[in-house]
Amino acid sequence: MSQVTGTEFDLAWEDDRLKLTMQEGAVVVRGSLIPTGVALRGGQRLVADVARGEVTLNEWPAPTGGLVPAGSGTPSSAAPPPAAGVGAPPAHEPSAGVSAAREDAAGAGTAAASAPPARAAAAPARAASSFRERLADGDFAGVIAEAKARGVDEVLGAGTLDDVASLADAARYAGQTDLARRAMLAERSRFPGSAEARSAAFLLGRLSEAASPREAAMWYDRYLAESPTGPLASEALGRKLVATRDFARPDAARPVAEEYLKRYPTGAFAAVGAEIVSAR
Repeated sequence: MSQVTGTEFDLAWEDDRLKLTMQEGAVVVRGSLIPTGVALRGGQRLVADVARGEVTLNEWPAPTGGLVPAGSGTPSSAAPPPAAGVGAPPAHEPSAGVSAAREDAAGAGTAAASAPPARAAAAPARAASSFRERLADGDFAGVIAEAKARGVDEVLGAGTLDDVASLADAARYAGQTDLARRAMLAERSRFPGSAEARSAAFLLGRLSEAASPREAAMWYDRYLAESPTGPLASEALGRKLVATRDFARPDAARPVAEEYLKRYPTGAFAAVGAEIVSAR
């Protein structure tokens, strides 16, 4: 659903990202990432990243906005939202900061947006082209190129959490699986317990499915252990079920199927679970 006033906009969905670019008028967007809604006006762009659970709102063509915490309501650069809105796809772990590390929303409750961290005075141009802003603008190649210019090892070993996560996402969207895996492993090793590290466990499972269902199941187990009631718990358990079926005997997948059907009897993987349970 949406509330639209004399509006012209472009809407696109690709690579687990929803991009809404406002040409003129006004529209209110509401969904699981932004349940209280966000009002957009002409000249603004909103990008919702499902896998990360992040919403970015900026001015275009020159982005100046920041990350909106999932569930926190109105971003600092948006007008107060009316109640109506647009349903968004299922979210990943909630964001709890602006261009910074996110807190655990389940443990800390709804978090408020904070101002972006200060940039070094010696590099004023960097503020307008940060990894996160380039990512929101769809410039995945630009993020990767800048990381290579700075040194990928340097970014992964000493970069901020925001830079490492942005590089992981850019590589994932660009199909550079090896780089995406390296970056997500860096998130988990350098920033354990962060929302990014938890979401990386799920995404590493997705990356592993084709080559190693056993490894994928292991990563889904880690996500479920770290986020047992997280937004992607149902999908993680369902994908663990499929992965277990693919690498193990049917009887090994049966307990997973029974757990899935008990927790999510009408879930997306319920048919798979019922088939495994009935094959006695």
